[in-house]
Amino acid sequence: MKGVLLVLFDRITTQLDSALQEMLAPHRLDENAELLPRFYWDYWLLTEEPFGGVKLDTRDLEPTAQCNPNVCLLAELPSDYIPSAVITPDGHWHDLSESGWRLTNESSDANHQAMARWRQTVAQLRVTFADCLGIEVLYHC
Repeated sequence: MKGVLLVLFDRITTQLDSALQEMLAPHRLDENAELLPRFYWDYWLLTEEPFGGVKLDTRDLEPTAQCNPNVCLLAELPSDYIPSAVITPDGHWHDLSESGWRLTNESSDANHQAMARWRQTVAQLRVTFADCLGIEVLYHC
């Protein structure tokens, strides 16, 4: 399954490429592990049309971040932008499945309710981390 992951960083973070690698590393699938983590990825890549193709205002970003179309200020994202997962600056992975969404029940009432809960979670994360940078990646699990 592929999903859109928004990785959040403190606004003062430098070296975003290496910071992104560091944030993603703990969630990488280790097929040799006895127990799989609840949230993981086996590969990821930068999205080709980040943030749904919406052009965001990047004037307040550091010059190196301005050059990366996958970087934004969280406060600049449209209110209807909903990723599949979010990693917060503390390294915690928040995921749609935490809200009860299940792939096997894709168009069920339970999944519609789970999506509504996930939208609320994302809205709360946006308030809590409004001054953070976000990097959008496409991940596969």
